[in-house]
Amino acid sequence: KFQSFENEEDKKSEKTNKGLAYYNLGLAYRERSIYEENFNPEEAERDLTKAINSYQKAAEILKDNYSIQYNLALAYHLNNQFQKAGKHYCNAISTEPMNYEAHYNLAILLKHLKLIFIQTILLKNIRIRQKKNF
Repeated sequence: KFQSFENEEDKKSEKTNKGLAYYNLGLAYRERSIYEENFNPEEAERDLTKAINSYQKAAEILKDNYSIQYNLALAYHLNNQFQKAGKHYCNAISTEPMNYEAHYNLAILLKHLKLIFIQTILLKNIRIRQKKNF
């Protein structure tokens, strides 16, 4: 059914509630992906994808919400989508610069990426040396 709104404030409230509903759905999917009793990696990945989709819908509605941006970043981080995680950690930081969680997790992400970069360089050097020895 189509619901009409009496005034602009009712429209805004409905929009906010819809955004919060998507956010809460995202939280539920992320929690389920982490804390399932009989852990199944495929189901966990599927739940993380559903969490990401829910957070994205929430972010479209409530654009400047720290919690949505932070939790979207966290879901991307858990799903090994590091570039998107970094972007949304930065979005969260720009929304609430004094909130430490996003700063902390962004630092962890950058440290992780630095380690991956160093490992990649080391592996390339090993391969080059192996080729020279043969």
